[in-house]
Amino acid sequence: MRALTLLWVLTWATPALAAPEKYTMEDLKALGESQGWAELLEHIEDVRPSERKGPWKDLLEKAAVGVMTQLREQKKNAEGLGTSEALLGRFPALKQSKGFMAVRQETGLGALSECFQDAYAGQRCFDELDRFLKVDPNDTGLAFAAGKMVVEKGRLYAAAPPYFAKGLAAPAVRKTGCKDPSVKDAVLRAFGQPPDYENAKAAQQVAFQQCYAELKDVLLDAFHKSGGYESVNLCQGLISQKAKLSELQAAYCQDQLKK
Repeated sequence: MRALTLLWVLTWATPALAAPEKYTMEDLKALGESQGWAELLEHIEDVRPSERKGPWKDLLEKAAVGVMTQLREQKKNAEGLGTSEALLGRFPALKQSKGFMAVRQETGLGALSECFQDAYAGQRCFDELDRFLKVDPNDTGLAFAAGKMVVEKGRLYAAAPPYFAKGLAAPAVRKTGCKDPSVKDAVLRAFGQPPDYENAKAAQQVAFQQCYAELKDVLLDAFHKSGGYESVNLCQGLISQKAKLSELQAAYCQDQLKK
């Protein structure tokens, strides 16, 4: 009986642990004013879904951009890349935020640049890059920037044309992109691969469909010095463009394409 009495006292006399207090919109606004971005994001979902209107959405965007900007300024690119993916998974609407996607791009490319400079990273960097691009597959500027990163940071020239081809699909990107030295270098290196390889096919697209006017002289010069797979790739493109070849050059190309 005494044991039961003691149990009753412990059960009813001891107050239950209070549930954590929810933050209100006023609390969140105060955090926004003090730029307490991390705490704001931690409690942003305390607000009921029915009350998540314009002001709430604005706070979410500012907090997400603020956290990402802080990580970028601290040069924590890898952490920033992971944070951006987590935030997009938690708040898919952030994909519509130009500010958030811009800082995500900057931070993500920074992290991936570090990966490509690691001589032992190998295929892992390409897998991470492709996952990164898949989130916003229609961003042609990002695809072009990815190609430049592969060339300039990884020095993996022949692997860059597929990214350049996606980027240069946009006329606005072609306007300046076709003149970028990284594009020329990537195309010529990729032409050293068999014509049925993805990199060589993408190089054909860049060189003879998207940037022929800008690369024509470079391509003809390379053709005069070429051999092997490079000759086959260049011949395919030059013939498709009806380039002015001498009778001897035309005959040489016909012979190369028969192989």
